Amino acid sequence: MSKHDSAVVIKNLANYEQSLDEKGNFKDASYFLNQIAYVYWEHNHSEEAIKYYHKSLELNRQIENENGIAMLNNNLGMLYSDIEDFSQSRDYFMKTLAARRSKNEKLGMISALINLSVVLNNLKEYDQSVTFLLEALNLAREKNDVDQMKSCYGMLSETYEKAGNAKQSIYYFDLYKTFTQMAQDDKMDKIMEDYSEERLLKQKLEEENRRGQEELAAKQSRIREIEEKRRSLDVKLSQYDSVNAALYENLTQKELQIEVIQKEFTIKELESERAIQEQNLENEKQRRIRDIVILCLMTMIITTIFIARGYRKARKVAGYLKESRRQITDLNENLQVKVDERTKTLRLANEKLKEYIFSNSHVIRRPVANIIGILNLIETRKGNFQESDLELFALLKTSIDELDEVIKASNESLTLNESVTNQIETSEQ
Repeated sequence: MSKHDSAVVIKNLANYEQSLDEKGNFKDASYFLNQIAYVYWEHNHSEEAIKYYHKSLELNRQIENENGIAMLNNNLGMLYSDIEDFSQSRDYFMKTLAARRSKNEKLGMISALINLSVVLNNLKEYDQSVTFLLEALNLAREKNDVDQMKSCYGMLSETYEKAGNAKQSIYYFDLYKTFTQMAQDDKMDKIMEDYSEERLLKQKLEEENRRGQEELAAKQSRIREIEEKRRSLDVKLSQYDSVNAALYENLTQKELQIEVIQKEFTIKELESERAIQEQNLENEKQRRIRDIVILCLMTMIITTIFIARGYRKARKVAGYLKESRRQITDLNENLQVKVDERTKTLRLANEKLKEYIFSNSHVIRRPVANIIGILNLIETRKGNFQESDLELFALLKTSIDELDEVIKASNESLTLNESVTNQIETSEQ
């Protein structure tokens, strides 16, 4: 760590002890411990960071600070994962998930579930990892969180690949690619909106069809009533025919004539009523046929529109997918070019670094070594110089020694950088 970071640690330690001794303020004391742990974590001193986070966790338990406990459990889970103690990491992430579930904090639950899946993959517990990821995916869908949904698809693809299930891995990877591209172009919302419009149109069509069926049933009922009335009239006419036969046998000729006139008048009235009823029945049948034809035409037109919209939508989605595949192909083609360019740049930088290391180790340090040798000769002849001269020689020697240390440290740093650069170059090759 740098001198500044060491000073930050010392200052926070003093504040921590003061908070406990003078105020007994566990909350402030926990804050200072967290600051110390963060400094160590930031400089990859994981063991020290874990030690101070544990102290802070104990203080938060004493004051029953549930949010602080959940946060510290999450940090400890990440730190234990950094040092590859995955069993400990899983335990702390499970505690974090339990705390988030108790308060129904869905975003916190999603984060904890994804962290758990990463740890479980390292423990090769792939089935449990998939279970947690699917739960996180459902929560992300409820929140309509596009980024978290995309992360879940990617993690599911990676998990199934590690588990040896290539089919499911490819399935979720395709979802990840498609979802990423469509979300990036802000087209997902448009598709969902169009889908909602089509669903509303379908519901409207179903409602109109239901109403048409009800109207058709009502008209059929009306037609049945008219037919029943017609049959009733036929029965009455039959009865009148029977009465006429009896009159022919019992009445006199004159009475028969009068009765015949009356019956003829009655028959005409009945026939007229029957003709009206038949006309009404015919008109009702015509209206029924007309309504059925209109309903069928409307159904065909709406169905045609629905099919046409679906076809256009399918073509649009196919266009989006085709464009996505083209862009992914372009990215893959350009990736190798960028890698080659970066490798070339690293090689040039490595050559320059080697030249500078040689210059720093030999050309620059040689005159410094000569001056040190001269000063060593001067020290053997101290008796020939005045006291003020000796003081100047001492200051000069101190400065030369500091310069020598700086050059050595620089050589060590440059050598380390050269090693790191070689490793990067080798990995990219």
